[in-house]
Amino acid sequence: MAQTGGGAGAEAGAKKGGSMLGTLALLALFLMGLVWLQSAWPRSTAGTAGSTAAATPGPSLFRTGDRVHLRAAGGKLIPVATDMAAGEALDKAQAAGDDLGLQELLATGRVFLAEPGTAALVIDREGILAVSYQIRVQDGPQKGKAGWVPREFVQP
Repeated sequence: MAQTGGGAGAEAGAKKGGSMLGTLALLALFLMGLVWLQSAWPRSTAGTAGSTAAATPGPSLFRTGDRVHLRAAGGKLIPVATDMAAGEALDKAQAAGDDLGLQELLATGRVFLAEPGTAALVIDREGILAVSYQIRVQDGPQKGKAGWVPREFVQP
């Protein structure tokens, strides 16, 4: 009987450890996708001539209610996913080089593009170290829209 109880405990521990490992693996894949997204997103051709504003990844963690600006290196447009599922779909399309998938995400409104320097309000954050922020756009053509962006795109 002691073996049965120990076996069940070990089995439950293995399941718990396996799900934790799976969660960590998914988080690692998501982070790699965000890093790739920052370097691979196409440059904006509108309004970037002569721009000297470049994103400098900052160690700052922002809180709910903080006013921030969206920036990407080289004056690139910033992709904003309307929800976490859209963010995952964006990562998958980027990783697969699926241009039609990216176009579909944009066409259906699951992802929208913000101009560099767009003012935003932090309305939520994901992860202990704020891996991503939910923001509400405060100006420009996307004013009023909310969505998720990687930490690297959020600057003071």
